[in-house]
Amino acid sequence: MSRGPPNAEQRWINTQRWVSEFSTTEEFKLLHDLVTKDEATARDAVQQVDKMAIAATAARGTGRGVASLVDYNVSLSVLELAQQLEPTKQTKLVEFMSLLQQNEQKNPATGETLLVDSGRLFQDLPSFGYTELESWVQFGGAHVDPCDPDMIPEQKQRFANLNAFIAQLSQAADVSVTPPDQIHPLDKTLHAIWTMQKAFENKSRLPAELVDTAAMRAACMWFIYASDRLMDNVRSFRTFMDSASAGAHNSREEYASQGYKGYALGRWQLWRQGLGQALEACSDEETKLLIGDALAKMESAEKKD
Repeated sequence: MSRGPPNAEQRWINTQRWVSEFSTTEEFKLLHDLVTKDEATARDAVQQVDKMAIAATAARGTGRGVASLVDYNVSLSVLELAQQLEPTKQTKLVEFMSLLQQNEQKNPATGETLLVDSGRLFQDLPSFGYTELESWVQFGGAHVDPCDPDMIPEQKQRFANLNAFIAQLSQAADVSVTPPDQIHPLDKTLHAIWTMQKAFENKSRLPAELVDTAAMRAACMWFIYASDRLMDNVRSFRTFMDSASAGAHNSREEYASQGYKGYALGRWQLWRQGLGQALEACSDEETKLLIGDALAKMESAEKKD
């Protein structure tokens, strides 16, 4: 049986090779221990990362971005491990990122906050934004189409795991402390819209035709792990800039005609209808349970004040 086009096969081989090389870094080893050893704690892991950043600063001087490699390696390690782990085993990584984001890293010599590019270490999670986006696009954008039914199974699972992880991060983010004109570093709910655009708003294929795809599985992950956060966005009519591609102008007519620019109750209801259509068309029992769980979480979120 074919496992996808040659370029997809080669991309998967390249990914495996890169992971093998990257797994030798101290940051990856630390976080791998976190998710594989029962006695390892997220708080201890954050303290170890602090020490790494301080050591990097001491070794490389006091200029801007001296701890950037630590920050970058931590972000890559978290995202790689998240893609390897099924959602129920991502809890420690979510806790780690939540604690890390609350940690302001200061230069011990000057007392000033360490900066990476223009971001505060680690409060702004400077490297996480673009590394997370690169990971999402790897299997959700131009490189591999998550709506492709012949997507390599390993890639399909990685994309679902990634969405489950960033959904859990988004749900855990304390957005109440974030100014209205800013986005919390852990809030990735814009990506939820991108996922729904592929699974439900697709011009080429209806949700019932996408039931066995990575796109549909990823959409379910968002509803299962972050329905409350998504519904908060719906209730606040949260919108995004045109450049964020959160609109519906490239979606099917029932979406495009409403001029959606972000979250709206009508859009949410259309997503729920699409999920119901996918459930009716589904023949795989495991997928039925997944979609059913997603629908139940949507209904629960709707009932909360």
